[in-house]
Amino acid sequence: YLQRSLTAASSLDDMLMRFHRWARDLGLAGASLRLFPDRWRLGAPSNHTHLALSRQSFEPLRIQRLGQEQHYLGPLNGPELLVVLPEAKAVGSVAMSMLGSDADLGVVLFTSRDASHYQQGQGTQLLHEIALMLPELLERWIERV
Repeated sequence: YLQRSLTAASSLDDMLMRFHRWARDLGLAGASLRLFPDRWRLGAPSNHTHLALSRQSFEPLRIQRLGQEQHYLGPLNGPELLVVLPEAKAVGSVAMSMLGSDADLGVVLFTSRDASHYQQGQGTQLLHEIALMLPELLERWIERV
């Protein structure tokens, strides 16, 4: 269902809205994408700069929370949330997954207000599938570097 809905999107903003709405329908606070600007053309003339996530800012969080893994489920502290979700309010826990088959394109985040909603040890199959599906959809609107 999600893939069909995202494929039917008429613009990047429409796709991001559909993605967020899908997460809300599941009872989550939301879903967000952040992309590494060294892999995507996010600057002018596009208006996608809000999706940019500095790899340098993200690296300490990646090392701390993900290590060698593709996915992280659990809480993030205040400074970590500011890096990946600067506008987010009342985030208790996240499911975070590196985008793309080489895990180097960016990150997808699902947020819950419940601190115990996402925990280490939970299954990550759906996260994995979404993280592999999204880059292909994004390429309809954003050029890869």
